Amino acid sequence: MAGIRLPTSADVDVVNRRSDPGVAVPKGTFQSPLGIAAQELAPAFKELHKAEIQNDTLMAEDAMNQYRASQIEQTVGQDGFTKNRGKDVVNTPFLENYEKRLAKSKNDIAATLANDNQREIFERRSQIPTLQFNESLKRHKAGEEDNNAKEILKSTLAIELSNVSNNYSNPLAIEASKQRNAYAIDQEAARSGWSKERMDLEKRASLSSIHTSVISNALANDQWQYAQQYYRKNKVDIADPNGSIARALEEGGLRSRSQANADSIVTQYRDLPEALEAARKIKDPKLRDATEDRVRRQIGDRKQNDIRLQNAVFIEAVKTVEQTGDVDRIDPARYAELGPDQRNALKSLAERQRSGQAAKQNDEVWLKFTSMAPGAIARMDEAELITNYKPHLSPENWDTASRRWQAARNAAMGKPEHLAKIKDELTFEQRFADTMKSSGLLPKDKTIGALKGDNAAMVAKLRQSIADDIVSYKRSTGKDYIPPEETQRLINKHVMRTAFVDSWWTDPEKPITLLTPEEREKAYVPVKKIPPQDIVKIKNYARSMGVNISNRQMERAYFLHISGGTLEEYNRVIKGDR
Repeated sequence: MAGIRLPTSADVDVVNRRSDPGVAVPKGTFQSPLGIAAQELAPAFKELHKAEIQNDTLMAEDAMNQYRASQIEQTVGQDGFTKNRGKDVVNTPFLENYEKRLAKSKNDIAATLANDNQREIFERRSQIPTLQFNESLKRHKAGEEDNNAKEILKSTLAIELSNVSNNYSNPLAIEASKQRNAYAIDQEAARSGWSKERMDLEKRASLSSIHTSVISNALANDQWQYAQQYYRKNKVDIADPNGSIARALEEGGLRSRSQANADSIVTQYRDLPEALEAARKIKDPKLRDATEDRVRRQIGDRKQNDIRLQNAVFIEAVKTVEQTGDVDRIDPARYAELGPDQRNALKSLAERQRSGQAAKQNDEVWLKFTSMAPGAIARMDEAELITNYKPHLSPENWDTASRRWQAARNAAMGKPEHLAKIKDELTFEQRFADTMKSSGLLPKDKTIGALKGDNAAMVAKLRQSIADDIVSYKRSTGKDYIPPEETQRLINKHVMRTAFVDSWWTDPEKPITLLTPEEREKAYVPVKKIPPQDIVKIKNYARSMGVNISNRQMERAYFLHISGGTLEEYNRVIKGDR
């Protein structure tokens, strides 16, 4: 008896086919036990196969996600192809580089898949995205090639326009730029497929820009005639819809002709009235007005230059006089160039040098100077400073004036250390003036610089006393700075501390600092202005001496107390011995 044959895979396939709902099995067909068993196992095999297909599909889909992420990164990422512009696209193997990078990414991802079925699915799914990526790559390259070509044309036109600007008077250079621009436009027209109308329009615009540049630069360099001739020669190729070029040529011509007229007139006439009279003979109104303006400026500039030269001569003359004490040591030709005030200043200086006497202080001049704003001081030149102030100030005040003038000049040039110094001095002068007004010593509608005569002398003395105290303060502190509150305290000390002077008529009130020795002997502070605690102290002191003190004695005693009187003077007043 033959042995039982085990079923093979072929038998299973037959069973599977026969058990498949799509395959008709004739009724009554005999089924062996093995066939029945295979038929019963078929659904299990089918489910297993389905699960394998689903898993392969999922793995392929995951690979596709990685591939799409790689595509996005290579498109818009830090090193994506869209970040490449201009020459980075045109002058490199742009397409090849990114196609290779994407292919490598695809191969690397495929290598991670478990079987051929997964790789086959991934390959099919990746074909369309790969084509889309490559198309985007080509479009980007084409766009950048187009942009690059346009930028090259733009750059060419700009460079040649700059060349014309620098060589506006060189016909060969101008022609070379015109030809190069025309060639560049022809190239771009052929590349972009421009119409003839478009190409001609671009050429006319380029040519007009070149002509306009030549004319503008010629006018800017005072070559009006050249600009005018060039315009007439090339007018047909110049676009001037607003008439700006024509107006510029008109203005340039007006400037050129008025300059020539003014130069001629100023050469003939030194005085302004005579020069203007000559200018007014010009018939053209615009040309006449322009010529008059230039005549005024030129003669004004000439006078300013004459003044500068004269001042330079004066400074040298001052040095000569200071060294020799003799005006006659100055070069006669140079001396003749000086003005009357400068000569008088030199004579005064020479007299003081010979006599050894200091200049007599003019308080009016001094207060005028101290009241000047830093800007006004800075605008003076050295010769003006010496002429107007040195003959009229004491050596000490002249030194102060010189230092302030130099500081003002330096401050005007923006030097921080001098700015601070000027601000400090300005603060002092303003505080002094304000305190003088608040005390009633200076009328509200007056300035210190406008004071005259005895009033000027009084205020100058008062100011000097305060200035001396400020110097002493700085010396004692070792600092070239005084706090604002200390400045005000010192000002108040001299301005606000006043006394009355006993007189046969109305007792005048004066700052204690300004009292003469004779006035100090008769000065007092009214009882109503004496602090109560000081009244008590004075009475107690008088009582200790056995004196029943009167109000007038108390007023005199308090004056001596605040004005720095001696103990001897104080005791004499307490006892009633004036």
